[in-house]
Amino acid sequence: MAYKLPVPTGRSVRELHERLVREWLPRYYIDEEYRALVHQTNNIELLPDSSNRNMDPIEIHSGRAGGIIDHTLGLLMSMPSFHAAPPDLSTESARESESVEKFLAAVFEAQLLANDFWPSVGREVLIYGRAFVKAMPMPTVWTIQEGYPAREKKETAKKYLARIKQWKETEGKFPFVIRHVPTLDILPMLDANDNVIATIEEKWVTAKLLAEEMKSGTVQELIKRGTVKWYEELPVVEYIDGEHVAYFLAGTQPREKMNREETIYEHVAQYERLRTWRHGLGVCPVTMIVAIKTEIPEYELRYKGFLHDAKDALETYDFLISRLATMVYAYYLPSYEWKIAATSAHFQGRDRPKMEIELGGVTVTYSDEELKVLPSPQNLPDAKDLLQQVDDVIQRDTL
Repeated sequence: MAYKLPVPTGRSVRELHERLVREWLPRYYIDEEYRALVHQTNNIELLPDSSNRNMDPIEIHSGRAGGIIDHTLGLLMSMPSFHAAPPDLSTESARESESVEKFLAAVFEAQLLANDFWPSVGREVLIYGRAFVKAMPMPTVWTIQEGYPAREKKETAKKYLARIKQWKETEGKFPFVIRHVPTLDILPMLDANDNVIATIEEKWVTAKLLAEEMKSGTVQELIKRGTVKWYEELPVVEYIDGEHVAYFLAGTQPREKMNREETIYEHVAQYERLRTWRHGLGVCPVTMIVAIKTEIPEYELRYKGFLHDAKDALETYDFLISRLATMVYAYYLPSYEWKIAATSAHFQGRDRPKMEIELGGVTVTYSDEELKVLPSPQNLPDAKDLLQQVDDVIQRDTL
């Protein structure tokens, strides 16, 4: 006997939200490092600013990681195949399974044209080692309010069904949607086989929509009192499990006034339920697509993306290029020494003018001073050789 899931409440969803954040937060810190590497916002260790050094450190992001992802994505964009196993060996079951496979392929293609979700899925599988797809029914598009034909008096069943068929083929929208869910926006609860049991998504919704569409009395009162402006965004949590879809108001603090270091559940004991309904699919509508799954149970190292093995080499590559660019910038123009006749003895008993070394310019010295370069340690590895070795590692680990 299948266990019937309870209707989600504001307190239960808030508690699950806190638990999932605690479980997934270490993994999301790692994911943010990969995102920064791909989008060229990763931190590069530069020479610290110093007036004594008299050079500006140069920061260069090679874009190597993003280029690898884009190139590899082009090789992965083939359409998936679908298989529906027949429940028995009869000819009728085989035909039904074949019809299901054709239907799934047609729905996937139609949704791909409508939402173009597949490239985003492939990209996140490569970057984060996992991606999420949400397949949801939309019964609201087949209602009388949306134009679904109502049966007229004395209208025969055959004529009415023909009219419904024509409406579906011309005006009616398909009552199903497949969309990509950004990996860093969703908190999944998984079973032992990494199947999604339930999910929580944090969303930010305008107060106007919450008051009008969601009929939130709390938000209506806040707008009426002027505490919240109609255009300000408030936190909303979307909860989905094997039976229910639910939306909850997670707070009344607008997005602009939220502390970025805090999570939205910290200041509320329970969420305010806005809307709940049963989706009728029998399973959770969210699916996680995994790249490489390791033997490690902890989420931090369980899912392996395409850049995993080359991550250190990619970061070192940006570091070396930045250091080389700094040296080129510092010594690109010739530097000169102008030795004047005066000596440092002329300034005994009074302040001596401050002299600075000008790279790419003229440095003034006194006649009794000597300006020279300190000797560098011998037999140091060449930066270009190290850069080539790092490049070899990147190519080997991303083949």
